[in-house]
Amino acid sequence: MSGSDSSIILFSGTKGGCGCSFIANTVASYFAMKKSKNILLVDLNTGRKDSRVIFDLLDEDNRDIGDLEGNMEDMDISVLKSLVINLETSLNIILPSLKFEKIRIFENNDMLDFFELLKSVFDIILIDFPYQHFLKSSRCLVENVDRFILVSQADIFFECAPVRKSI
Repeated sequence: MSGSDSSIILFSGTKGGCGCSFIANTVASYFAMKKSKNILLVDLNTGRKDSRVIFDLLDEDNRDIGDLEGNMEDMDISVLKSLVINLETSLNIILPSLKFEKIRIFENNDMLDFFELLKSVFDIILIDFPYQHFLKSSRCLVENVDRFILVSQADIFFECAPVRKSI
């Protein structure tokens, strides 16, 4: 199993629509196909259906991270198993809550405790983490990941003048 050998890769974007979710989902799928490891994608884009659409998980009965209740320190593997969706490859996924009132995971130190539990089960954990959630975390998640990938897209495009050929 995992433990201290597990890796956490956090993807975050500088703004909505920059491609962060697409890249996180693509890298997670690639790892699941190419590595003989237990891969987990944690989508924390509250209110968004990106990963649901990409992986065809539109069933309303799917649990999501908003379904976590109680103290994270007391959480055990059985609770985690009910939350994780196993796909046909070695990819597993935790969906984001579609309701903003169900995002308790961002309170206190719950998120770091939650990821410590995940590290005991999964080899590679990829997190699609919207930039605005950095403001809600009391402990910095970035300091506890192995890789931090910031996805950025230019906001300003310049029009280039046509090149004139000399005759």
